[in-house]
Amino acid sequence: MEGVIVNLVQTAIDAKFSPKEFGYRVNENETVDFLIPECFHKDGCRLAFKEGLLSRPDGRMQCIIISFLCQYFKLFTGYE
Repeated sequence: MEGVIVNLVQTAIDAKFSPKEFGYRVNENETVDFLIPECFHKDGCRLAFKEGLLSRPDGRMQCIIISFLCQYFKLFTGYE
């Protein structure tokens, strides 16, 4: 899984889909936290969220980069 994550981070950076500061950490319970300290999508996402375009059914904000990550993992692992 580590190789998939490293490849994902590099692909997102190379495609200029996410900032080069994009990183991750693997937690003790084997979950992964993705770290995006200065996302250049932030202003657009906040505006879209304010207009009701990015809200999820549970009320949380939907992140375009995280949506990309989920689809990437689904493609390579077969899990939703």
